[in-house]
Amino acid sequence: MKGGHSIPRPVRFYVAGWAVFVGWLMMSSLWRIQGIDIKQEVILLGGMLAVAVAALLSLSSRAVKRITPAFWVVSLPVAVFIFVQYARIGSLRGYGEVLGGYYLVPARVLGLGAVSSGLSLLTSRRRSLFLWIAFPILLVALAMSLARGALISTLGILLLAAVFLSVRLPTSRRTIWTWIASRLKKLSLGFVIIATVGLTVFLAFQVERTAVRLRRMFFSFGQELESGGRGALWETALENIMEAPLTGFGLGSSGLMAGAHEAYYPHNLFLQAWLDGGLIAFLLLFALIAFPFLLCMWYLVKGEIRSTLWVPQLGLFSFLVLEYLKSTNFYTGRLLIVVGVVAVWAVCSFGRTST
Repeated sequence: MKGGHSIPRPVRFYVAGWAVFVGWLMMSSLWRIQGIDIKQEVILLGGMLAVAVAALLSLSSRAVKRITPAFWVVSLPVAVFIFVQYARIGSLRGYGEVLGGYYLVPARVLGLGAVSSGLSLLTSRRRSLFLWIAFPILLVALAMSLARGALISTLGILLLAAVFLSVRLPTSRRTIWTWIASRLKKLSLGFVIIATVGLTVFLAFQVERTAVRLRRMFFSFGQELESGGRGALWETALENIMEAPLTGFGLGSSGLMAGAHEAYYPHNLFLQAWLDGGLIAFLLLFALIAFPFLLCMWYLVKGEIRSTLWVPQLGLFSFLVLEYLKSTNFYTGRLLIVVGVVAVWAVCSFGRTST
């Protein structure tokens, strides 16, 4: 018992699923490529399992509620850091010493903050002035952060959430005036989010380096994949997966089998798991990523969802999944697991209770 509530059964099932996934990857070390050092992978996977169990034992419904504000509170100092960096350089070009080659980490923090604050504004009954101020600050900083992926993921999640919430808004038919008012409310929600997205994209294009990279991404995607290196990694990874689709090549093999070096990774969580642990690892991971969304859909179909307070947590999980689809060593994804557990807990605890 924690905070007067037992651990929801889907949360326990979810953590057990992560334990099975980690256990299978550990077992895949038995058929790894000869000579590969797997100490780092074992430590990272052990950390993933440890945080999953810690989240299971330490979370409560009250803690799950407080996690979302923590993201945008923590990300505000990062936004200030971004502004200070640009002020120090005195230019919006985005080249030179602005963030150097380490812009992905602050951008990810800002994306999490923008998603949590934006979705909290859309779903919370009580919207503090601090939250109204934090959300635009975080969006502006994200637009200046040089990271296209985090920016596009954040704006896409906000748009999808706005569409879902506008559909969920009740339409009153008591009188013609209440019907008009409810329709206008739906339209205004969509207008505000579209305007917010448009303004953020406009701000991103004011940074010369970001504008160039966004144009290259949208108008020459194939060239972007090739020049960025991901295309070659993904192509090589898929070719090698076809060589051993069932078993993979064993723990720690994904870097080499993606055409890079032993300490590298294929910049995609599913490819990394499949190269190391084969089809079983891929299917387990796919099920674990899909589980929070399928659980939510199941409750929606059954008509048991009567609240939208779970939307920020599921949005945060979506953001992290999108990040690990395109970059970073997936085995460092401890936050992804914690937020996944939080999302499942939120859907169970908040979605099925009235607001």
